[in-house]
Amino acid sequence: MKITLSIGDISASNYIYHIFKEGFESFDIYGITDKRLKEIGIKSLGSIEDISGFGLFELLPKLKRIWKVKRNMEKHLKNTDVLIVCDAPGFNIPLIKKAKSFGVKKIIYFISPQIWAWKEERVHDIVSFTDHLIVILPFELDIYKSFENKHFKVHYVGHPLVDLVKPRFEKEEFLNITGTEGKIVGIFPGSRESEVKRMAPYLCEIYKRVFSRKGIKGAVPTFKSYRSILNRYCQGDIRIFDDTDYNLSYDIMKYSEFSLITSGTASLEATLLKNPHIVFYRINPLTYRIARLVVKSRYISLPNIITGSEIVPEIIQKDVDFACGVVEEYFGKKDWYEKFYEASDYIKKKLGEEGVIEKLRNLFLELIN
Repeated sequence: MKITLSIGDISASNYIYHIFKEGFESFDIYGITDKRLKEIGIKSLGSIEDISGFGLFELLPKLKRIWKVKRNMEKHLKNTDVLIVCDAPGFNIPLIKKAKSFGVKKIIYFISPQIWAWKEERVHDIVSFTDHLIVILPFELDIYKSFENKHFKVHYVGHPLVDLVKPRFEKEEFLNITGTEGKIVGIFPGSRESEVKRMAPYLCEIYKRVFSRKGIKGAVPTFKSYRSILNRYCQGDIRIFDDTDYNLSYDIMKYSEFSLITSGTASLEATLLKNPHIVFYRINPLTYRIARLVVKSRYISLPNIITGSEIVPEIIQKDVDFACGVVEEYFGKKDWYEKFYEASDYIKKKLGEEGVIEKLRNLFLELIN
């Protein structure tokens, strides 16, 4: 049986890696990959880095690469039995339509696009061109249940981060490995190259103004390919830890006093690890103006969306002076810390019991077969 995977970002790749790394050896799997997905035997039709990004103006430099990957994927669909797409609606919704026209036997959508935030009309395309939708947020099950019919089913078994968000080392071992002593602050500039270029100078400047003078060290986990970018801004008391030897993202979240986090999955990860943090985002001003017109959600960070309240402060499109004032207000604020820890427990309970990866693996095998 031939399976094609369409993956548009690092978070989805991480989930697929852990789900598909065992139990799928008998399948012939192709798709959009990164290094780890190729290591588990998925044959590459393009790179995640070639198509990942957010915003019209941010994606313009990638249009040629996106088009090339799109053509490769469409060509391969003609010999595909099962198509599995993950989020990335701008790329994947046209792909599922094409797959249906080619007669692909089964189409599985894993990780729903954020129709509850914007472009809610996409629900009709998902229902019409998908056989099975696997959601990872509990409230999404309620959204799609009313659309179920004999051709479309929705499934929810929990969020994979429940299993995955765990530090690799005990605190003492972490401190020995990293050579850090005393308090540290985590700095998370994002998982996409465009994000890192835009957010690293901003977050590092906030760190320098607020934490460096307090004698608190900074720690930045990243990918090796982004180190050269970060070296320009992460200097002095800020240390960079890439994935050459260890992936220390969760350890830094677990053992840091506080974190400065670019909006994305990292905010939910930090919340599950009870790491107090503030969420930041800066994009092209024109992209921001467009987003304000179309986005319905009051919040951008998943902890706030899940709880329906601003548990985590969000700083969007603000200058460094404003951001530093908010960070100073919340760092060490005991009553907010208590509310944050309480919300963390609530969110963890909402996302399901441990064993989600195994449940997802079994669900995929059942649907594919």
